[in-house]
Amino acid sequence: MSTDRQKSFIGTLSCEGRPISIERVFNGDRGGYKLLVANADKAPTRFYFRRENDTYIIFVRDQKHLGQLVHLNSYGELAVSPSSEVNNIHFDLDGMTLDDFQSNTVKLHLFAKPRHLITMKGTSNSPTLTSHDIPEKIYFESKADQAFAYFTIDILERNVSYVSDPDEV
Repeated sequence: MSTDRQKSFIGTLSCEGRPISIERVFNGDRGGYKLLVANADKAPTRFYFRRENDTYIIFVRDQKHLGQLVHLNSYGELAVSPSSEVNNIHFDLDGMTLDDFQSNTVKLHLFAKPRHLITMKGTSNSPTLTSHDIPEKIYFESKADQAFAYFTIDILERNVSYVSDPDEV
């Protein structure tokens, strides 16, 4: 049986063939905040998928947002914020852990615990979808009336410890 550290990894995410990165958004009523976005024009953000208590907590591993957490914000959006500002930070990777991944590229659904399936804002998973039907950017939410997001995880490093505890077993 593997430990939580052995089930933890660093990887990038993509959706619809587009790398997922962090974008700062400004809304007059809400001010500035950061969302995850699939955008072909951006480099992918590196994430640390930390296994803890039968869930994954997803930390940002890029310098600009190092240590910030991916979470489902109060508007139902997949956002990135400092740990002091987040609530729903626990994720399920389609019921799987790193032990179940036979290769370093895995396609799956992402759930915010307790069972909020992450969806794509304003897109369709139709098999007849053409590149003209997909918007330039895809944002992620948890809404029952939207198409499920199907993510690709590219694992860059397995069995990864916390930055602050490199000797963790």
